[in-house]
Amino acid sequence: FSNVKNACCGVGPYGGRLGCRRDGTVCSDRETRVWWDLYNPTAATNSLLAEWMWADGPLSICAPVSIHHLTFT
Repeated sequence: FSNVKNACCGVGPYGGRLGCRRDGTVCSDRETRVWWDLYNPTAATNSLLAEWMWADGPLSICAPVSIHHLTFT
């Protein structure tokens, strides 16, 4: 991610004061951003988190076992 501070859609500092508005603009580089609006991560962030939760091994963020391990054991 090249932009971890600014929301893709929002108003105010870092796009975090108000969420997306009907008349607002949306960034064109949403795959490089962590935040969609002041509350929600982008699809790219959600995808990465899902991979880390599913992973079995050192990249797993689920402890003591991964979701993959829970599913298949």
